[in-house]
Amino acid sequence: MKILIINIVLSLFLLGCSPNKTGKTDYVRYIENSENGLRVAKKIGDREFILQYKSIDYLIVQDQMNEESEKDLKGYEYYTLEVIDSEGRNVLGITQSEGGSYDNAINYQTNGMIRNMNLVLGNDTLMCDEFHMERGTSITNKVRFIFSFPTAKESGEDRTEEDRYVIFHDRIFGTGTINMKIAATAINDIPELDYEKAL
Repeated sequence: MKILIINIVLSLFLLGCSPNKTGKTDYVRYIENSENGLRVAKKIGDREFILQYKSIDYLIVQDQMNEESEKDLKGYEYYTLEVIDSEGRNVLGITQSEGGSYDNAINYQTNGMIRNMNLVLGNDTLMCDEFHMERGTSITNKVRFIFSFPTAKESGEDRTEEDRYVIFHDRIFGTGTINMKIAATAINDIPELDYEKAL
């Protein structure tokens, strides 16, 4: 009888604990760690393309929003694509088929790339909904694009078991179509965020 009581108490204690819950700092590290499958890279010639999947909790922590912001972010998936030139050349000045001028390259990367980004999710090919080029004031060998796709189905169908394929139909860097995968298992393995825990 004593052993039974100890087992019950121990089981309740283990159920009460959330070993998969993590603090904000560790959560961000987990999302950004390429070993967890949410940050994937592909090198083509002198250019490296790094795709980062960003969960809603990750956005809330990074942008210092409150938990109530979650309802405004739901129904979309968020990504960042970073392009790095390994030769140290100015990425914004590299043009292949958009007229060959620096101004055309900037215009395409600011306004045109949104038409060349897709997310394949199950049987659906989704168009990019929001797109933003992030750049500094100085000439650099890297540029970052932030974008999102509307992923919610009207049926409310669960999409957690579907792998994600971000397709970039390159018109500027001379690399052709780039296909990068974020596996459903990587997304499903993301630990739960404890908003009260700093680390």
